[in-house]
Amino acid sequence: MKYKFDVVSIGENVANFLSTSKCITIIDEGCSEGLAAMSVVHTKGKLESDISIGDTLEWGSSKFKIVEIGANVNKNLAELGHCTIVFNGKVNLPGQMAVEGVYLPHFRTGEVVKIY
Repeated sequence: MKYKFDVVSIGENVANFLSTSKCITIIDEGCSEGLAAMSVVHTKGKLESDISIGDTLEWGSSKFKIVEIGANVNKNLAELGHCTIVFNGKVNLPGQMAVEGVYLPHFRTGEVVKIY
């Protein structure tokens, strides 16, 4: 297990980002209200080892293959629990991670997320 967390809240703008750009932002709880409104907020996780291309993102019962990682993803996850996950797309910014798999239409609080 490289990284694990529980979903605490889903920001009011997450569904819009997901439908328009097929991406979501995750961040540790305790962030500002503005960030929480546009993010999936989660319990603090510990990055046990760097995430790499070919790893698996398991979100609840869905699994995604990590296909691209921006230069700042591991640093941002370790420090802030923060990155943007792009579903079935390409990384355009250093804080983004791209995954392939069945597209998620919504998220739920309490879901467990693992990267391994």
